[in-house]
Amino acid sequence: MKVKRKSPSRMKYEQNNPTVSARVSLEIHKKLQEVRQLEGLSFADILKIGLGIVEPKVKEHETVRSTAHAKGWSQGHRDAAEKYRVTFRCRGCKKVIEVNDQKMREAAGKYMEEHGWGHTKCFH
Repeated sequence: MKVKRKSPSRMKYEQNNPTVSARVSLEIHKKLQEVRQLEGLSFADILKIGLGIVEPKVKEHETVRSTAHAKGWSQGHRDAAEKYRVTFRCRGCKKVIEVNDQKMREAAGKYMEEHGWGHTKCFH
């Protein structure tokens, strides 16, 4: 059987960067795995944060969260406006006017009643 020899550079690296291992409960192991996945950290990074050697990137996480929230809100607002917004063209300038106040909604409702609007199922 051959004995595998380590190169001098490998021996120096291992001397300057020793391995650390520890036994933890299954619950702690699950939490460590979650942090690794959610934050993209290694076990070494988590250990350094715990020792106070490295600051956690909480600010970056909050920035990502608020950016995602704003993007989702904007997309939801656009989708809802596209689906539910009621508009008509001005008789004079032909620009689009949005029905967005109570007086306009009442006028639109009155117009629909006067012109026989109703549920399609009620007329079949």
